[in-house]
Amino acid sequence: MRETLGNKFEVAKKRFANLEKRFNHDESLFDRYNAVMKEQIQAGIIEMCSDECFIGYVMPHREVLRDSSSSTKTRIVYDASSKSGTNASLNECLVSGENLNPKLIDVILKFREHKIAFCGDIARAFLQIEVTKSDRNYLCFLYYKNCDKTLPVTMYHFNRHCFGVTCSPFVLAATIKTHIKKYKEKHPLAYEMLNESLYVDDLFSGSSTIQDAFTLSSDAVSILKDANMNMRKFDTNSKELKNVWLNSNSDIETNEHSDNHLKVLGLVWNNSDDTLGIELHSLLSNLNENECTKRNVLHTAAKLFDPSGFISPFLIRIKCLLQELWQLGIGWDEVFTGQIKENFQNWCKEIKDLQNLKIPRYYFPDQIVIDNQDIQLHVFSDASLKSFGAVAYLRYKTSKGKFQTSFVISKSRVAPIKKLTLPRLELMGAIIASRIVKHLKGIFKDIKKVFCWSDSTIVLHWIKGSASKYKQFVANRVIEIQETTDPISWRHCSGKHNPADLLTRGLSSRDLITFIKWWHGPEWLRDAENLWPKVKEFENELVNSEVTSEYKSCVIVSSAIVQEKILDPGKFSCLRNLLRVTAWVVRFVNALKRKNAEKGPLTSDELTNAEMFWVRITQNDSYSNEITCLKNNKSLPRDSKLLCLNPFLDSNGILRVTGRLGKSTHLSTFEKHPIILPSKTKLTELLIWDSHKRVFHSGVSHTLVQVREKYWILKSRQTIKSVLSKCTICKRFNSSPGTQVIAPLPDIRVEQSAPFTIIGVDFAGPLFVKDTNAKQYILLITCAVTRSVHLELVGDMTTDTFLLAFRRFISRRGLCSVVISDNARTFKRAELEIKRIWNILNHPDVKNFYSFNGIKWQYIVERAAWWGGFYERMVRTVKTALRKTLGKSCLTVEQLLTVLIEIEGMINSRPITYVGSDTEEPTALTPAHFLLGKRITSLPSVRLHLDSNLSSRKCLIKSFNYRERLMRSFWTRWKNEYLLNLRSAHLSLVKNSSPFKVNDVILIKDDHLPRNFWKLGRIIELLPGRDGKVRACKVKTESTIIKRPVQLLYNLEIQD
Repeated sequence: MRETLGNKFEVAKKRFANLEKRFNHDESLFDRYNAVMKEQIQAGIIEMCSDECFIGYVMPHREVLRDSSSSTKTRIVYDASSKSGTNASLNECLVSGENLNPKLIDVILKFREHKIAFCGDIARAFLQIEVTKSDRNYLCFLYYKNCDKTLPVTMYHFNRHCFGVTCSPFVLAATIKTHIKKYKEKHPLAYEMLNESLYVDDLFSGSSTIQDAFTLSSDAVSILKDANMNMRKFDTNSKELKNVWLNSNSDIETNEHSDNHLKVLGLVWNNSDDTLGIELHSLLSNLNENECTKRNVLHTAAKLFDPSGFISPFLIRIKCLLQELWQLGIGWDEVFTGQIKENFQNWCKEIKDLQNLKIPRYYFPDQIVIDNQDIQLHVFSDASLKSFGAVAYLRYKTSKGKFQTSFVISKSRVAPIKKLTLPRLELMGAIIASRIVKHLKGIFKDIKKVFCWSDSTIVLHWIKGSASKYKQFVANRVIEIQETTDPISWRHCSGKHNPADLLTRGLSSRDLITFIKWWHGPEWLRDAENLWPKVKEFENELVNSEVTSEYKSCVIVSSAIVQEKILDPGKFSCLRNLLRVTAWVVRFVNALKRKNAEKGPLTSDELTNAEMFWVRITQNDSYSNEITCLKNNKSLPRDSKLLCLNPFLDSNGILRVTGRLGKSTHLSTFEKHPIILPSKTKLTELLIWDSHKRVFHSGVSHTLVQVREKYWILKSRQTIKSVLSKCTICKRFNSSPGTQVIAPLPDIRVEQSAPFTIIGVDFAGPLFVKDTNAKQYILLITCAVTRSVHLELVGDMTTDTFLLAFRRFISRRGLCSVVISDNARTFKRAELEIKRIWNILNHPDVKNFYSFNGIKWQYIVERAAWWGGFYERMVRTVKTALRKTLGKSCLTVEQLLTVLIEIEGMINSRPITYVGSDTEEPTALTPAHFLLGKRITSLPSVRLHLDSNLSSRKCLIKSFNYRERLMRSFWTRWKNEYLLNLRSAHLSLVKNSSPFKVNDVILIKDDHLPRNFWKLGRIIELLPGRDGKVRACKVKTESTIIKRPVQLLYNLEIQD
């Protein structure tokens, strides 16, 4: 088991607490539960864990009531799939094992073969298989000590396999199959029955005579008894067999509580009249025809379990309706109306009529088959544009010489959403028919004759023709049909007589129950063979045109033969692989020529020879003229690219550089005379890649040194640089972040407005104070237009504290209209709270007194601090002033607040325009001029002649006009001296990076992690700025979607 298996004690404890609440409310539930627990303790199935034992896993459990069960009404089911957190559950750590049970449909088909049928099951099958002692503590659960509700809860564990563990079905099936093999020779028929007709712990079988049925059932009981398994609850359709069971001295336990309606693998078997029906109890008790949603349609359709296809014409209607809902794009819980709703409700109303459906269990009721050679299998197929399918019947001869038929199985499918032609859909129906034939021939060994019927002359023409001349779709299916059935067995019947036609258009439940053609096939099938539809040749214009449309197109081309390369270097991404494959091919060719071929792993000589082989081919492709000249002892052409290298041919015919180091004795041949290679070939690229990896992805210079140990590549540095630009590993470590030109200032920064109308907000700190030794923070609010600053000292960075500080700011500076901040959670939460406050302020009663426009809150992109540069710069100014003022001092809250307000006054008195040296020039403009009309630190003006009547009307108007002129002067200077200077501020030439595109793979910068731990992402949306240039991107990472500025994104895409 995996190491991630969690104990799950807390989960089991919580679930048991919920179960205890149910016990307290329902005493009968506890009594049933307790009875099961006591019984299992007494039988040794479970036991209490000792104090020192290791607890591997604790399973929650609950009760499942089974009203239909005649013996075990209450079953306790254990949840071995329980999990919490990241730890795995027990079932996730166990291997479920192979499915050793027979196919369910095979058991049903075999069950209908026998005239005398019987069924039984193994009592508590899982609980008969013992668990290894070392594994028992992984099957723990909680329950009351000694099954006493007044005692504390304690830990129990299973000694046997329990229901709910994923490997239990496999262990049971493997144990039974291993056990019954011992009786294969002694009881061959009983062994065959238990091997093929025992589904998990339920047996469904029979025989042709009473005696044989009794022998089989008693042998099965005896065999399983040797494994301490009790086969019980036997029931049958034969009263004689039941009397034999009761009167014999065998160990067979009959089902005394049966109501003649037994569950048989999802179907209902009425053993009094020996008929089968559809199980409808759970569906009718939960049917809700008024809930017209796709989820309810699927839920309702899935409740009808019909493995044999008895009601396929009824079910195909709901399948087609469900497909229609898919095509309309209706959601799972979206209510649909109109004709679809009416069709669904009508279909639901018809379900109750299926209660009257009775299908004979026995294929040959009340008949004696004369000869097994007379049993025939007939399969009909059909299709429409909505659906296709097939249905099978057995035809047999009675003792009176008449022929009868019995329904066996049907299969239906809805047509694919991708439209197919009707002949192709008919071929799909024929495929289902051929698969049914293959399946049934494996079940019914006595079938000697098989007939397949279709009303499509085109399909019959395809099946009886050569598959090789048809298009791939038709050819593949014709091949399968011809492999599983004999083409001669395929015959034509009219659509009017084809029972599979019901699978293509559907049928109501009431009509289906009494539709003879569905249950017994066409009427002529019960006649002599000479009265069947005659085999005809289907030659007409329509058939020929449809058949011809599926012929393969064939083009005959006459061309010159071009010799293809055996190996293409372009198909290799690694030099090592190219050389190894080449060496193996050469060794194989030498072996064919019966030369002394090497054996075992490739040698270094073989790899070297392979490398020189590709060097010669590359040189011959690029420098054939130069090689020809050197072979003929001629001078190279004057326009040759190799002229300056003075090349020569060595003994192996390879071009090398002559160089000036030929007399050196301590250099190798490759170092003195490197091999010449062209720049733009696949071999050159592979050699560069190989050298680049050998130097551990170092740069161009290191790679060039490594390459030149053996080779001289023309334009080597340029070529290596080009190849290395495609290296994804280097790209991840060497790529540059995205860049973008400086953005124009937003309109809120350049339009005239009152101080603190447009503000930026940020926090700074923490600062430590003397009296409480607690942290204090600075809330900085700055005006985007006048560059004024407002500072608030706050005790923490919570939303409530921020709102209080913000209210103080509004009370002192007035209302603002736009707030710009980063994405801190404090601000995001504050926006919600402030919106609630403004809803109150916008009440009609308040509006009469106070005009208010609300606040627009804007966020900058995450991790893009420079987007809020106008307030980030003020944070730096405040921090610098604090650092220089306080040094290492530790102040009280009152002292710190005083210093902070003084720094606020100092910053608001700083000049924002040029300070000249001429005494005649006006005083530099400061933010305080817009707040107070003068610098905060300026001396007060002295009045030489005090006016005795300062509050007179004339005086007030004069003072007001003076103030207006003063403010106009300030704003004029703000525009001319401050704003116009911003035109050229921070102008710099930024080298544009390659533009980002949607779906580009990028690396996301994280200042807290080394580069090799940065996350990868994919761009899903580009976010342009005010000027239309991309300044941020929406990025999808492994776990979420984020926004980042381009300056934090590193493009990993390889540029062509």
